[in-house]
Amino acid sequence: MSDNGKTPEWQEAGVVSTVASRYAALRPVPLQAVRMGDGFWKARIDAGRRNGIAAFLAWLDVDDQTAPFRAYAAGDRAGIRAGLETLEANPTGMNRTRNGHSWRANFQKWLEACAFFIQSGHDAGTRALLDLFVRGVVRAHEDDAFWAVYYGDGFERSYGLGNPGHLIQAAIAHHRATGSTEFLECAQRVADAICQKFGGEDFAGHSVIEMALVELYRTTGQERYLAGARHFLTPLLRQPPVVGSPFRGSASRHVVRQTYLLCGGADYYAETGDRAFMDKLTAIWKDMAGGKLHLTGQLAVDGENIEMTCKEAFELHTGVFRFLLGTGLETCEAVGNATWNWRMLAVTGAARYADLMERTLYNGFLAHVSLDGAKFHYLCPLSSDGNHWQRTAWASTSTGCCPPNALRMLASLPGYIFSTSQDGVWVHLYDGCRMDWRLQDGTGLRLTQETAYPWDGEVAIRLEPERPVAFALNLRIPAWCRAASLQVNGEAFEGELAPGAYCRIERVWRSGDLVVLRLPMPVVAVTADARARYYEGKVALCRGPLVYSVESTDNPGVAMWGAWVGLPAGDGPGGRELTGHYRQAALLDEFAVDYRQDLLGGVVALQGAGGSYDEPAGKLTFIPYYAWGNRESRSSLRTWIDGRTQGEEGEDASQTPGV
Repeated sequence: MSDNGKTPEWQEAGVVSTVASRYAALRPVPLQAVRMGDGFWKARIDAGRRNGIAAFLAWLDVDDQTAPFRAYAAGDRAGIRAGLETLEANPTGMNRTRNGHSWRANFQKWLEACAFFIQSGHDAGTRALLDLFVRGVVRAHEDDAFWAVYYGDGFERSYGLGNPGHLIQAAIAHHRATGSTEFLECAQRVADAICQKFGGEDFAGHSVIEMALVELYRTTGQERYLAGARHFLTPLLRQPPVVGSPFRGSASRHVVRQTYLLCGGADYYAETGDRAFMDKLTAIWKDMAGGKLHLTGQLAVDGENIEMTCKEAFELHTGVFRFLLGTGLETCEAVGNATWNWRMLAVTGAARYADLMERTLYNGFLAHVSLDGAKFHYLCPLSSDGNHWQRTAWASTSTGCCPPNALRMLASLPGYIFSTSQDGVWVHLYDGCRMDWRLQDGTGLRLTQETAYPWDGEVAIRLEPERPVAFALNLRIPAWCRAASLQVNGEAFEGELAPGAYCRIERVWRSGDLVVLRLPMPVVAVTADARARYYEGKVALCRGPLVYSVESTDNPGVAMWGAWVGLPAGDGPGGRELTGHYRQAALLDEFAVDYRQDLLGGVVALQGAGGSYDEPAGKLTFIPYYAWGNRESRSSLRTWIDGRTQGEEGEDASQTPGV
């Protein structure tokens, strides 16, 4: 609820709406207020809208997940009967294109993605699809027979409340896209039934209902939804302060359920200020960042069960060095981790959460999505001998849960770039875009970013307030950046530009003021903590926010299993720490940095000294990790490879165990 007791206007709500959250440091800038320019993310967003939406809908149709709703929308009684019979005959999921599974939230997440795309601008085709299916969903929920078949008498067919949780999220996104309340009211009926039924020790089997209920409270102002969220969050308060604790078995060790539960906890704290939640969230985040994160920003998983968090810190090998057949890291976890860090950022304003969100988005998340936006990984490894699962429109033969998660993440991404606070504006992510919004005192503000980020670290920010006004402009200095510089209207900024923090520029701003931020992007060799024993002698290459890899397609004749990269002699640049247990260990100044428009949709490729075991030294070409697997379906890949120190005259001196 807002301070004056009224529900915030739907046009002002962000992806996660902290508009009236008393215990949140930052307020959202809604998707409607951000227009993406011709930068890095626009191409990905457009590909998802243009190709991904249609490709996954085609799979949903074949998988019988849309048939009941099409029939309800059309008032087709015969089609409704047939659809309900199909649901009844397959209580554990549709089986025509995948294994039996009771997860049916794919359709709801797809609806949410459509709604987010519409929030970013008019799209007649997507809007028509959304209108059709929302009409069908609303009518279906007016039919008791549908409730019985779809949810069961006691929500036993709801996959641990995962399915109705995503329905509520989709309805909220639809309301914020259109202003319509019909889907929202339908979701409230579902939420009311859940809140009335569940109590005592009866909790959700698959976390999502927690954050859905908090967002429903934010949208409607109804206290019963916040109370319902508090009930379902009880397991979080009981959980030991470690990520993926086994105290509830798979419900808490599962990488997706864990990150979703943490999202709900952060949302609840933003509304209530209950310190028990913030203390637990902070402790779990520190445990994760201290030894259970991959360089790409994803949670490390167990070699015995790839959906479970690793049991101990520094067990970081699954999908990287060992067990390469059919293993990797899940798309949905990348989405859950990024959105949890976004919520922690909104609550605290701390840059460490924005840093991890950026790292995950560019690497752990984006590697799951094909360049054309129509195919997706379920699991994506950091190394492969060509035996990995391929990206497909449905991603997994089991749940198919990853594609719509990726689509809604892409569609909502403009809502993660900016925030406002009581005294200023915050820029979290850098990309070509324009924000047309206002300060919290009501002063209108246009802010335009011009940049080729992440290929180039120069970001020009032009501010156009409707009148001269004093406020603070907060620009994130990424943790990976070693020597940022900044100018305001051509004059050097003399304040602090600390890596992993926000630079605060306070002044009276006038229309036409120009801020130029420069973030140097050298090629850097990164090493892991010595306690991660499989990483001994290994390095990964990074430039800016991107992790790089070697792919066989660019390195014919090189045996990927024995690949090595040449490193300069000396002590390196001081070992600046990145997130948690990774350090920048050497600057690779001799590496060629080449932007190639004709390669993988336009990327900066890296090339430098390297080779493979018992082969002559030569050159290795590196591409951004996210772009691999888009040319040859069975290409080999390595992200962590041996590092060999070069002698003074350039010859290979030795293979060193670490740098």
